[in-house]
Amino acid sequence: KYIRFEDGNIILGETGNELVLNIQNDRISFLDGGAEVAYFSNQQLVVTDAHFLNSLRIGAFAWLPRENGNLSLVKVGD
Repeated sequence: KYIRFEDGNIILGETGNELVLNIQNDRISFLDGGAEVAYFSNQQLVVTDAHFLNSLRIGAFAWLPRENGNLSLVKVGD
């Protein structure tokens, strides 16, 4: 396990593990095997691939699983 400071960046990881967190002044990056797979920057989260275990909410709407295994888009707020 390590925390490194390189060129003004904070790098968190574990020796032998391909997953690394890189914190820069204007970006937080998640790297897997050296490839950036997700990042936060400019008020956005950008993800290469995502796996949601239960639901996904976007603004006032959400994709919610039904008891019968189907998926519904429903309004959940204003």
